[in-house]
This record gives sequence, structure tokens and C-alpha cells, in this order.
Amino acid sequence: MGIRQEIDHAKNLFDKGTDLLLLRLQMLALDLSEQAESTFAIMLSLLLAAVMLFAAVLAALFGLNRLLGDTWAVGVFFAITVFCLLAAFLFFRRIGAVWSKQRADLSAAVAAVRDDIACLRGETADKEQHHE
Repeated sequence: MGIRQEIDHAKNLFDKGTDLLLLRLQMLALDLSEQAESTFAIMLSLLLAAVMLFAAVLAALFGLNRLLGDTWAVGVFFAITVFCLLAAFLFFRRIGAVWSKQRADLSAAVAAVRDDIACLRGETADKEQHHE
């Protein structure tokens, strides 16, 4: 290859690499904003669920205390406690699942940017040759 061809090739590679990198960075920005929105939605949902759960349990306990006799009240109150703990556990599990998905999407976007940069440097071809 002549020097002119190498310069044209380097210029072409730089142009395509810059476009690809900008596209990946835009995708990363979208992932970050989506994760921020999800985090806010999770926190708001968690707060509202906790307040509503507390109000509902408190109202139910006051109502049941007036309606039930002493022997029934103890069993019902413990059953409500178990149900509330189970519901809280399921909510925490759901929050963990949403958070993990968002973290995985962000990690994939960062890895794609890293792979693109490696490809532009010509490191991908070297790695593939070493694995064969």
C-alpha cells in the first residue's frame, strides 16, 4: 500500500470510528437516563408502597381489634404479619430484578464501546487469531 492509500485508510477508519463511537456514546447516554428514570420510579414506588402498606395494616389492626375476641385476634394479627412480610419480600425481590436488568444493560453498552475501540485499534483480529 502506498502512503496515500494508508492516509486515506487511516482517515476512513478515523471517520467511521468517530461515528461509531458517537453512536455508542449516545446509546450509553440513553441507557444512563433510562437507569436514572428506573431508579427514581423504584424509589417512588417503594416509598408509596411502604406508606400505603403501613396505613392499610394500621387501619386493619384497629378494625380487627374492635371486632375480634382475644383468642381470634392473636391468630389473625400474626397471620397479617406473615402476609405483610411475604409481600414486602416479594417487593424487594422485584426491585432487585429491575435493578439487575438495568445494571446488565448498562454493562453491555460499556462493553460494546470497549469492543468498538478495540476493533478500531485492530486488537479484535489479534485476539481471534490467538484463540484459534
